[in-house]
Amino acid sequence: RSRQGVSSAASDVYKRQYQDRVTLVSADGRLLVLGRTDLQVQLETQLKVAASGGPWLFGTRVLVETGGTTLMCLNLSDNLKPLWSVDLKGQSLAGAPLEANGRLVVAQHQGTVFTIETASGKTGPSQNLGQPIQLGPRRFGKKVLVTSIDGTLYRVESLLAEE
Repeated sequence: RSRQGVSSAASDVYKRQYQDRVTLVSADGRLLVLGRTDLQVQLETQLKVAASGGPWLFGTRVLVETGGTTLMCLNLSDNLKPLWSVDLKGQSLAGAPLEANGRLVVAQHQGTVFTIETASGKTGPSQNLGQPIQLGPRRFGKKVLVTSIDGTLYRVESLLAEE
């Protein structure tokens, strides 16, 4: 065990690095923010449900999928205070969301792609691709693409069009 009580076995579930922080979710359901150089715990919170995806960092926000059913957004600047959560309707995410124009583009394994307003957590337009998604949204120039399980690339940037 380290001085902060993060065992190596529990800390290797999900981890991400951003600027001067390392964020990870442990096997026992703790979301931890560590200093990148000293690996000392700076922030910590206990998730109510085990993480199933993430954490993903977007500036002062951290996203984590819990239980394969909920996407949570927490504030890094306010002691990991929850900002919003979105019910994923039983469909887990196909990788990291993509941030664009104040929204997140989110792809789910079962084939649905939709947007979430970053500030409020309000869901926006959605599109069902009709087949499972292997790789979540990626930006290629002005295009936003997701990859289906058979390798087909789908353009989904129309979901970001002004409403």
